[in-house]
Amino acid sequence: MQTGCGLIKLFNMNIRYEYFQTTAVVTLVLSLFINIQQTKAQEVEYGKVLMAIFAHPDDEMTVSPILSKYVDEGAKVYLVICTDGRLGTNDFTDHEAGEGLVAMRKEEMKCAAEKLGVELIHLDYHDQLRAGEGYDGHVPHAREMILELEGIVADKKPDALITWGPDGGSTHMDHRLVGASVTQVFISKVWEKTKN
Repeated sequence: MQTGCGLIKLFNMNIRYEYFQTTAVVTLVLSLFINIQQTKAQEVEYGKVLMAIFAHPDDEMTVSPILSKYVDEGAKVYLVICTDGRLGTNDFTDHEAGEGLVAMRKEEMKCAAEKLGVELIHLDYHDQLRAGEGYDGHVPHAREMILELEGIVADKKPDALITWGPDGGSTHMDHRLVGASVTQVFISKVWEKTKN
């Protein structure tokens, strides 16, 4: 009879072999289960349409994991960005507001959309919808944006819309305006997909 370390080594070898067999079976079962679950998720989302509508290039960062998840699960995902980002400067960069920044933000947005796997619809409204020009500058742009958003929603027929809530996430004027505009578009009529 073996005692001490020899018995322990033999015992451990038997456990390792049984453990390996059990682990292999469990791994196989789990991988089959995961594949079935992924297939079911893809079947559930295949043919669904999700639309996220935000004010600025980079606002999509707040929901990028959700957009990417639904793309992976087979949904068609649209990302609508309403403004050109021309005023998106801060104390942490040396970027200057204006056309140069617009060009840079457009390229960033294209890159982000490509990485996320979403279809980008980039509207070209001026940041703050020309609020600095007063009522006659701002209101026509806001009205035009609402009508354009209504046309996009009617055309793409999303099953779900994502946008800013009433506070815009940060109380930013453009965030609040876009969120309120999307909400207005949604509640303005009974959409075909909301009847079911």
